[in-house]
Amino acid sequence: MDFLTAVSITSYALTSNWPLNQTSIRWIIPDAIIKQLSTHPLSEDCFPLGYGYYPSASCHRMERTSPVDHLLIYCYQGCGWLSVQQHVIPVNTGDILLLPRSIPHAYGADRNNPWSIFWVHFEGKKSDIFMDHLQSTLVSTHSNPHPYCKSCGLSSYLLAQFDQLLSIQDSGQQWQRYIYGTKLLQQLLTYLPTLQAKPSNPTGFNLATLQLYMESNIHQGLTLSDLAQHANLSASHFSRQFKALTGYAPLHYFNQLKIQRACYLLDVSDKPIAAVAQHVGFNDVYYFSRLFKKLTGIAPSQYRQLQRQSLQQAQTKPERKPSVPYE
Repeated sequence: MDFLTAVSITSYALTSNWPLNQTSIRWIIPDAIIKQLSTHPLSEDCFPLGYGYYPSASCHRMERTSPVDHLLIYCYQGCGWLSVQQHVIPVNTGDILLLPRSIPHAYGADRNNPWSIFWVHFEGKKSDIFMDHLQSTLVSTHSNPHPYCKSCGLSSYLLAQFDQLLSIQDSGQQWQRYIYGTKLLQQLLTYLPTLQAKPSNPTGFNLATLQLYMESNIHQGLTLSDLAQHANLSASHFSRQFKALTGYAPLHYFNQLKIQRACYLLDVSDKPIAAVAQHVGFNDVYYFSRLFKKLTGIAPSQYRQLQRQSLQQAQTKPERKPSVPYE
């Protein structure tokens, strides 16, 4: 099957018809835009066909016997499963599913702890190269090595990249925004391997690896000793090196990551402030609120109120729904 033929039938791929709730997103790029993206020199190498966000996707399940495009799924909360090549693989928080075209597969949310996922279907003249690069550079997450499930951990920056990609749907049919979306996708695909970067020398530490450790333990109360031990340095040496690299003390930096994650949870969920605080490692909601205000300038409840007001204003615009359900 050639590339243009694959693009032309993408809209007829089998769909899960998972019912969207108020916070879910499913967006399919119109066929006319896909045809333009497939021939434009700035986008033809690799571009999105559709993308979405499913929080707490209870009963979500999908099976494809003849997939015609590439699919990436990022599980940032909860659990799920993947069935491919007669193997059933558990999918955990922080895992990435890399599902190339032509490989039959099925996947779904765990019954007791359903996953929350971002997903994107993509194509392009060099999309196979992007997928092959991810499968060859990312480390498999389970004892039986499969190229289809990788562990990248939790990354605030990765979540932000997905958020930027999803924001394109608010731009209507502006061609320039779709071009920008292709670059966001390519940036996201090339960023993923850096989450598993290894230290470049035995005497120092790799900041990306350490940040991944922080983000994977965002719900914990890591100490300076914990961080220094992970970096294989003494606490004093580690503190000096970390501040030289970032300009911040290690625990201050860790708290900033916690507040970034808290902001995200306040944006996308209705969790009580106390539950958000606990999710990012603070059992004392009053201490969490003081720290939140110190780092952002406003209290958590005020932050959520302002974000909801902004969302309500955006929803007064004419609604644009995808013509074909996907994913």
